[in-house]
Amino acid sequence: DMDHGFGFEVSYNYNSLVRNALKDDLFPHFLENPGFRIVFINRFTFLMNTLFRPTHVNDVITNLKWRIEPEVPRHIQRWAGVESFGNPPTTMQEWDAYCEELNLFAEKRIPVARQQLRDYFKLGEMIDVTINIESLDMGTLRIENKLLQSSPWQGKFYKGVPLTLEAKPRTGYRFTGWEGLGVDTDSVIIVPESDLTITAKFNRLNDQ
Repeated sequence: DMDHGFGFEVSYNYNSLVRNALKDDLFPHFLENPGFRIVFINRFTFLMNTLFRPTHVNDVITNLKWRIEPEVPRHIQRWAGVESFGNPPTTMQEWDAYCEELNLFAEKRIPVARQQLRDYFKLGEMIDVTINIESLDMGTLRIENKLLQSSPWQGKFYKGVPLTLEAKPRTGYRFTGWEGLGVDTDSVIIVPESDLTITAKFNRLNDQ
């Protein structure tokens, strides 16, 4: 159900978090559980750093527009002037304008959503967390159980909210510790209070 997404019925500054918390009988009770609350905040935040970041969303919109556009003239010819929920475009100019609305929503939504999440949970300011690995051939990194696909990886998180990091060596390597944290356990929970840069260190098994 996308009625409240991408500017169809509401603007990019609509507070869907408050709407769902007030409308749903179950969701607010889940949030009373401290563990669930932290998982929810971090999952929301991770998605804003990855799948929902404006550049990625706009790339998806552009790709879909390119694939759909050849069919739009026939769609207009068939449905222009027909009363329908959703106001189908009557010209290619209208179609382009609708696509621009999607791009605008993608560009402006994330800063608003970050502030709404912060206000709802009374969170601290956002900080930058940068995670490095010496080589992706040596091991893998996860943050909140989500596999990172690049190094260095940077995301914005909320000050004071615990984050779980996990490093796993690939075959032939061993994990030796976290540079920037001073610990050598492969799984660690951190509570960042300021911008943070961390590097996962690995060695070959036969290195001394």
